Amino acid sequence: MSLTLKETLDLMSDLKEKISRYDKLELAYKIYPREGLGELKGKKLSIAKALVIQNNYPLLVTNLKILRKITPITTFASVNSISLPDFALKGDWPKGYLPLSSWFSQDSNKPWSDTLKDRFNLGCESCLTIIVSSPEQDFVGGFAIFSEQIKQDDLEDYLEKNKIADYLDLIHFYMSRKYSNLTSPSQYNGTIKPKTRKVIELTAMGFHVSEISNMLHLTERGVSYHLDLAKEVLVAKNKMELIYKATHECII
Repeated sequence: MSLTLKETLDLMSDLKEKISRYDKLELAYKIYPREGLGELKGKKLSIAKALVIQNNYPLLVTNLKILRKITPITTFASVNSISLPDFALKGDWPKGYLPLSSWFSQDSNKPWSDTLKDRFNLGCESCLTIIVSSPEQDFVGGFAIFSEQIKQDDLEDYLEKNKIADYLDLIHFYMSRKYSNLTSPSQYNGTIKPKTRKVIELTAMGFHVSEISNMLHLTERGVSYHLDLAKEVLVAKNKMELIYKATHECII
């Protein structure tokens, strides 16, 4: 789901507050579907479509400097068609800390790790990444941890000593529960409009078409149009199935 600028800033402010106890660290945070980006509803996707889905999940940072660092890298990767790593495509999420370069597929004919490091001066500060999740969650949390105060060789020891992975797991749990729009499936991004979403929400709450019509200043025919459109997009046969799918897909 697309976030407004205000929503994005509010989320980033919350993220910054949660990591503030570790003042030597800055974070970049992104949610990914547990099953990976290479499949959607059991269908294998092209790399291009997987990249589109990845880009539709918002990237949150605790410092805009981090955003200015990451955005050129992701743009470069997109322009040069650098594939996502297998673990991100297949949902075989690794454990432990990994270098940022591990997020770019290592084609033997294109040594992207060296290219990215040289082009974007990634050695100027330390950075490691980690994936956190709980078995019952449908989404994993990807964190890139940056520090200008801790040397690269010392960063992992610092993170282990302070049990940062456990704390990031709690942050991911908190963020994904409090801000459900973070986990809204990207395949419906731009298809389910805000008005349609509101109609679904009110329907799920038990309101009838005539009541929704008055609440949203729509004609009853307009309400029915939004419901029919939503059923078509979500491939739902009736209202009950529509509500179930909209809830399951985190649209409402």
